[in-house]
Amino acid sequence: MYMSKKHKTNRNDRSAAPPVNKRSAPIAVGIVLLVVAVSCFVLWWWKFSVKAIGQPANIATATKSDFEKLKGKWLRPDGGYVLEVKQVAADGRIDAAYLNPMPINVSQAAASSQAGQIKVFVELRDRLYPGSYYTLTYDAGKDQLAGVYHHLGIGQRFDVIFVRMR
Repeated sequence: MYMSKKHKTNRNDRSAAPPVNKRSAPIAVGIVLLVVAVSCFVLWWWKFSVKAIGQPANIATATKSDFEKLKGKWLRPDGGYVLEVKQVAADGRIDAAYLNPMPINVSQAAASSQAGQIKVFVELRDRLYPGSYYTLTYDAGKDQLAGVYHHLGIGQRFDVIFVRMR
């Protein structure tokens, strides 16, 4: 008996179904997880950046002369890092440089006055510095900056001080 090709079936013929690659599922899951992780980081960073940019709005109680105390070179003794405050504008924006020992890009820096204390925010954006930042407070009695270094590259925080270089 003769059967046309149309009606003839072969159970071993799998050409109708696409081949299944056992590696594609874990790769797809990995890509999805990576996209979710990057999205979460971007949202977190954006939320923080909005807060940080908003900090200088509190400077109404400070005068430019209060911020003049910040000008100069500051040494972090535990690593030899240098923060140089070149200028501080009346609105709190700081023109700063950071050396480790080579220059590291300072993406933003600002001073503000909160509860009678001068606060300093410095964000670093450069190779190996993915938005890591300092939140510091000026201690007039010791003439030093003390606070926290937030190292985003390794997800850790370090208590730090900067002493004025003479």
